[in-house]
Amino acid sequence: MRINLLPEEDRASLSTVQMGTVLFIVSIVLIALLAFSSVYLYWQVVTEREQLRSYQDTVETLAYYRKQVNDMKNGMRQIEELLKPLAEHLERNQPAMDISLLLNRVATSAQTSSAWLQSLSVTRDGSVPISGYAVNTAEITRFLKAVGQYPFHVVMGSTYWTEEDGIRLLEFDARITPIAGGDQP
Repeated sequence: MRINLLPEEDRASLSTVQMGTVLFIVSIVLIALLAFSSVYLYWQVVTEREQLRSYQDTVETLAYYRKQVNDMKNGMRQIEELLKPLAEHLERNQPAMDISLLLNRVATSAQTSSAWLQSLSVTRDGSVPISGYAVNTAEITRFLKAVGQYPFHVVMGSTYWTEEDGIRLLEFDARITPIAGGDQP
């Protein structure tokens, strides 16, 4: 047990002093917290501003590259528009047949028959006039039948006998055309 021998007036001042001390300590802690939070918030604002500047720089860089890409796209469109008439011209003037297939057929057919090719050319309309020699009409027929399979059509021209180096040969002319519309015969 404790006995307080101080008069009552002095006792109240002691609790007032303790209360003042507590309030002083609490206010110092609050001031320290406010100072810490102010510094923390200041650094947060600085960091956010730096990040914002970084984003703005990135947006400016992207805008520059976006402009470059758009300029390239416009350039490509202009080039495509310039090339369009050329492509149409090439398409109009290109033969309407598969030349590599035709040459393959002619070479294969010439090997399996006794026919020799003298000339072969491609005309603007897509037809291919050919001329050559054979020992007889059966060989010409075999040769032209092998060449004239789908997708080609062969129209026989003229034939006449000629003599080359003392050998009698049948000279022929024919015209190869692609089958119209791609329909099989």
